[in-house]
Amino acid sequence: MHDSDLSRALRREIEARVAAGEPTLAIEADLVARYGPQIRAMPKARALLGLTVAVMLFVVGSGATLLSLMFRRRAAAGRTPPPASSVERDAYDDRLDAELEALD
Repeated sequence: MHDSDLSRALRREIEARVAAGEPTLAIEADLVARYGPQIRAMPKARALLGLTVAVMLFVVGSGATLLSLMFRRRAAAGRTPPPASSVERDAYDDRLDAELEALD
């Protein structure tokens, strides 16, 4: 899709080689050998598959780690006794409790 002199020359070369009956894989291999893998419009399927698998493993591993931490915190919170109240009750607290019971 690029419109430089080199890209136009490469297109003409590819069209001529295909018309001469040369296999497209051989043409591609030759161009990659000359210009490097960045000449391809898309990376090889294996490279893309490897990247996809790596990203999926990272996401699954991160999710498993977060779930593990969440369950550990929940389990640890369930084992600790509730903190003792440091505030002493007085007559006002007793009156509040009595009024709340009367509402039920």
